[in-house]
Amino acid sequence: MPGRPATPSSSKTGHTAVKNRKRTKVEKKMTGKSDKLVPDDYLTEPQQNIFWNIVHERESTNTLGNLDVYVLNRAAITIDRLQALDRQANQNPEVLQDAAFIRTMKELSTEWFRYCGELGLSPQARAKYSGAVTQNEEKKPSLMDILNEEDD
Repeated sequence: MPGRPATPSSSKTGHTAVKNRKRTKVEKKMTGKSDKLVPDDYLTEPQQNIFWNIVHERESTNTLGNLDVYVLNRAAITIDRLQALDRQANQNPEVLQDAAFIRTMKELSTEWFRYCGELGLSPQARAKYSGAVTQNEEKKPSLMDILNEEDD
């Protein structure tokens, strides 16, 4: 059984948050610039709209960087394809009996839920990160925290 996926150090709380201060700085550097957050040309217009919607809705978090373009492109494509399959099923409910159709829906849904977690697009993912941020903001640094910061 694979281990749990890594989470940003900014979402850590308590004693772990103190230990991960350096990791947080590294993650911020790795996020890099966000001046090239634009969809790839091969995305359709609806996919580009989905891309921009995600970028605009996540803008206030300052967590998206230029390297996230690839994940955002895939997420936009996945959402668009799921919506197309949903429209198809609504117009012709008999396709829900087709094994290939159901398999495709399941694969795309699995992919979609992964992007939800990675991009904070689900209520559960947002609750996880907001709870951690709130706890980190409320925590006052100890003397050891301040001394350890001077070592950086």
